[in-house]
Amino acid sequence: METLEVGPVEQAKGQAPSTRGWLSEIGELLAPVLGRLPAYGRLVWSLWREPELPRVRKALLMGGLAYSLSPVDLVPGFVPGVGQLDDLLALLYALRSALAALPAASRDAHLQAVGLDPSMLDDDIARVRGALGKLARQGVRAGLWTVRLGLRAAGLGLRLVGRGAVGLARAVRRQRRGP
Repeated sequence: METLEVGPVEQAKGQAPSTRGWLSEIGELLAPVLGRLPAYGRLVWSLWREPELPRVRKALLMGGLAYSLSPVDLVPGFVPGVGQLDDLLALLYALRSALAALPAASRDAHLQAVGLDPSMLDDDIARVRGALGKLARQGVRAGLWTVRLGLRAAGLGLRLVGRGAVGLARAVRRQRRGP
């Protein structure tokens, strides 16, 4: 069951509380991830300078960073929400891949240096994937609603055309019969 919240705007206007929407759920889901973005940025820099990290993993790390900063990617940034989340997910996967190539002691040292726990990265990947799932479900719902609306409009249009055709046929018959 959804909880009811009274925001400052509703309080000031004396309005009834509104139900929490799916957008606020996504915001709550992603808040910890977004709060850790500066730490992830420092981790990218730290891993880039790590001599034990293989060049292939450094290239993958830079590829993830470039993908997340580039406007040209699989889901463009102008697609609200999804475009930004796929960039974030690419960066998090690149970080996880780079960390996996390091010995445990080195990996833990890098994470501790930026204030992260080893489980946070996997948790944040799960959070971003969950948010993408919620956005996808909402997109499907919106798409279905649009299709239903379009079908209703098409049905109404066909009925009107049908009525117009019937009316036109009657008028033609009356004209053929004469006055």
